[in-house]
Amino acid sequence: MMREIRKREGASFFVQPFHHLDSLSILYAISHPALTPTSRGLLCLHLVGGLSNDLLVPHGQSVERWKERLSRALRGLSISISSDVLSFRPDNNDRENLVLDTLYRSITLCNRLSLTDIRLYLEQLFHTFRPHLFHVAEGLGFWAWYTLEEGRRYATLFDLEIRHQQRSKWNNKTIERGLSLLQESKTLSYEWGPQTLRASILAMKMQAASYEQSPWEDILRLQLILLSFDKSSEQLLAYIEALGHTKGPEYVLPIFQDRTCTDYRWIHAQAQLLKQLGRKKDALILYQHALHYAPELEQSVILNDMVDLQ
Repeated sequence: MMREIRKREGASFFVQPFHHLDSLSILYAISHPALTPTSRGLLCLHLVGGLSNDLLVPHGQSVERWKERLSRALRGLSISISSDVLSFRPDNNDRENLVLDTLYRSITLCNRLSLTDIRLYLEQLFHTFRPHLFHVAEGLGFWAWYTLEEGRRYATLFDLEIRHQQRSKWNNKTIERGLSLLQESKTLSYEWGPQTLRASILAMKMQAASYEQSPWEDILRLQLILLSFDKSSEQLLAYIEALGHTKGPEYVLPIFQDRTCTDYRWIHAQAQLLKQLGRKKDALILYQHALHYAPELEQSVILNDMVDLQ
């Protein structure tokens, strides 16, 4: 039986219950190096969570075109993956980092879409997978990141971005538990993996008095290390943001001026830099461009950044 979890503008979003081992098989198959990080996150929500991808359709693209992209990804998945990895094998240690990364990206999307049912299901899936982890510290690092995110969940209802959130709305007890898990992860291994790095960066931002007062030099160092694991656009932008806070917006602005793209994330980031430099008219133009290309779920974030420019 399917459970309806959300309705929006006439569209329904469903969760199809799976047996956990079946879901692990799917998750394991999705976590393939031939797929991009974004594709893995979307496929996980679609195949494991049973989510329609309608909300993720960028502006100007039809739902049919988006579904065709998903179909191509599925075809590529079936071609790229050999039959011996189509079922979950807990003894494959090399694959677990990709599985954790897929869970990270899927849960991040769930947080942004407020898909509580799917997020909780993925949490259960992680706990089913966790006993098989070879890198125990990375499992703890992932759980620390998840717990820290839980600590700011109530504030997320009002604003998705940590830089805008009222810290009084955070759950300090949950955050303390996340910090304790992070410390335990660090004591288990001196070589931090991507999950421990992500949790550490988030912890630094949450422990600071304000977002602007975060220890950006330390964050920059960790972002650079994380970039060696995660070369996605999101991670590159996170590194550039930390660099901008450390060196100043004028230092990183030329990186954007040499780019011509329709990726709303890059356009939005450039608008943020122009806003910091006081070039409000130029920033407003770029914010409007970012809105044009952004999926519906991201538009509220951009609008919040535009508030004091109107």
